[in-house]
Amino acid sequence: MYSLLCYRLLPDEELLKVYEKRMELDKLIYDGNVPNNDWGSARFHCNYAGAYSRLGMHSEALEQLKTAAQCANDFDNRPDESTVSTLLLGDIAEKKTDFETGDSRSLTEIMRDKWLADEDFDSIRDCPEFKAIIESLS
Repeated sequence: MYSLLCYRLLPDEELLKVYEKRMELDKLIYDGNVPNNDWGSARFHCNYAGAYSRLGMHSEALEQLKTAAQCANDFDNRPDESTVSTLLLGDIAEKKTDFETGDSRSLTEIMRDKWLADEDFDSIRDCPEFKAIIESLS
């Protein structure tokens, strides 16, 4: 599923269906309480927005970008330690130090300066909502 979404191995119309299935699976796995304070969630929603934007579904793209921005902010401000409990996975303990990349910037900076610079968002770049999302990442 990861490869299908990240490498755009299907037409965008089909990718939207895969994004929906992925969200349904996450809700099932996490007992309806999907944690969205991780790097992967921010990237997922940003990529989801890109598919909507490429299809001209701008309001849906902007909603996904708002979610992505919130995920990025939550990631940057996550607690030093947290635990998520689910029936299927049990207790999952995470430490802030468990996640590192070669990029020293905050996730909000990466999203603002790299991900949102993608041509997928050219059609909505001048929208006030898009500009507000950029501002929320500053």
